[in-house]
Amino acid sequence: MWGDRSQLYHRLATLSDAGIPLRQAFHMLAESESHAYCQGFLRAIAVIDAGGDVEDALRETDIFNNFEIMMMAAGERGGRLPQTFARLAVYHEARKKRLWAILSRIAYPFALLHAAVLLPNLVIVVQQGVAAYLYEVCSMLAIIYVVILTPFAVARFASSSPTLAVTWERLLFAVPWLGSFLRKYRLAHAITLWHGLYASGVPLITAVAEAGRASDSHNVQALFSRLRSKLENGLTIPQAVTDERLLPWEIRELICAGAISGQLDKMLLTARDRLDEEADTAMRMFIAAMGTFIFVAVAAFIAWKVISFYAGYFQNIARFY
Repeated sequence: MWGDRSQLYHRLATLSDAGIPLRQAFHMLAESESHAYCQGFLRAIAVIDAGGDVEDALRETDIFNNFEIMMMAAGERGGRLPQTFARLAVYHEARKKRLWAILSRIAYPFALLHAAVLLPNLVIVVQQGVAAYLYEVCSMLAIIYVVILTPFAVARFASSSPTLAVTWERLLFAVPWLGSFLRKYRLAHAITLWHGLYASGVPLITAVAEAGRASDSHNVQALFSRLRSKLENGLTIPQAVTDERLLPWEIRELICAGAISGQLDKMLLTARDRLDEEADTAMRMFIAAMGTFIFVAVAAFIAWKVISFYAGYFQNIARFY
């Protein structure tokens, strides 16, 4: 999906940069994109024809998320729609690369885990038959899947209550490497929107407020809400971010330097890139640690199966004699 989305934005950037109005661009895309996209673009065209603004038209498509809609609406208001489309294309390409990198890194531990369940239990086929083997391995795999899926189920349940969501997110942030990845990835996402809105001409306080509201992290929302309040009370950006510990110190320094030098939009991009790099590093460390743990657990399990097999074998021999 993200690969298709990045190409969609590349096409929109090309059409917009050529001077084609958004309504006409939507009409051209509706003729060549998938059915879901086609119907969405036709609904957007109907909104524009009825006198609606671009933001309303984008929401009517049911294609774009809130982050994308806010970026495009700000770009349209600031006359920078081609640049906004190009930034969104790059953003989705980066997301796609991150996803495939994560999947490629967890493939080996995942395969190793299944091999540890399937292979050592093959002896059951000889001893008790295929049905007993399938029952054994399916039972073990079910336990493993329950353990893996439980955090996702807890997260879904916690999302129903802001208090639970904040608590759950803080617990995740405390997990070595995984917490660092989640925190920095979500901060990078919010700073991407902050930069996009600010670079499109949205006033600073409004850009901060909207970037916070669009975040799916309650802790990041609270951070940007505090920043907005401080700025509304007359504090400068350096004063506002100085004591915000959710932001790593080097990110605070970059934002302060950008505000002081008058290059805030440039420093926000640098801060976003730094957070993305550190998030990727943290994820690599977490997956490596997880792989090591799985390898040790698999080795211990195989050793236990081998020892159990030979212990039973020698006991049978002893009883025979």
